[in-house]
Amino acid sequence: MPVNPGFVYGTIDGIREEGVEIRAMQYEQIEAMIQKYCDAASFARQCGYNMITLHGGHGWQMHQFLSPRDNKLTDKWGGSVESRMRFPLAVIEAIRKRVGPDMPIEFRMSATECLPDGYDLDEGIKIAKLLDGKVEMIHVSVGHHEIDAAAMKTHPTMFLPDGYNTSYAAEIKKHVKTPVGTVGALTDPEMMEELIASGQVDVVNLGRQTLADPDLPIKARLGRADEINLCLRSFYCFSNSTIDGVFYCATNPEIGREQASLTTPLPAHHRLKAPPIGWAA
Repeated sequence: MPVNPGFVYGTIDGIREEGVEIRAMQYEQIEAMIQKYCDAASFARQCGYNMITLHGGHGWQMHQFLSPRDNKLTDKWGGSVESRMRFPLAVIEAIRKRVGPDMPIEFRMSATECLPDGYDLDEGIKIAKLLDGKVEMIHVSVGHHEIDAAAMKTHPTMFLPDGYNTSYAAEIKKHVKTPVGTVGALTDPEMMEELIASGQVDVVNLGRQTLADPDLPIKARLGRADEINLCLRSFYCFSNSTIDGVFYCATNPEIGREQASLTTPLPAHHRLKAPPIGWAA
């Protein structure tokens, strides 16, 4: 269960382009936020979830502490990468105390912000090293949602190769002992298997592809990869979620209509022939 209590534009002072005032978080607010993460993790455990994912990438609240672009604090919470990591590490330590040692924690991070004024891969490696041994998995993504050019690398478009971001996870894995996961533009089970078998990563994480076909793992395991409904990377899911708050899928009519699909048979449809692996959709 992903844990992200809220998106807080609180780590810099100033005025955003749309006129929203930005106030630096006070010490008491930071401590209160740490407890909110703990509360969310504890509630997830009560609900029966067996793993916690902390989102520390893509410009979300925790990532704002990590980013030199966003974090302009001059106290112990800002400055060097070690100081900017203080908040995520404090959250991890507090959650561990609350839920115990037997509930895995995955930390999702951006290996690089893909921005000229953000951190690069070298600093992303430093972040991963500071996480090493403190979580059960380091989930490596890239980018920053608040800047379109960087967001298009977070969620590779149809014009980028399959597995576009895997090289970042593979590089970080060279520097840590903690298992490393990769994500982004992965649809082909053979490619996923090769990434793991070759030692580039330990885990493959899927996002949009699980909307296109939630049964991909089962089909791949049964040797029915040719039946997998592939994600087209058309961003239909994102555009609809922005408009009305509901995810739909360009190739899977059940997504967003799950309740109706339980009682209403879907019409027969013809699956488009998958493009060759490596072809830009």
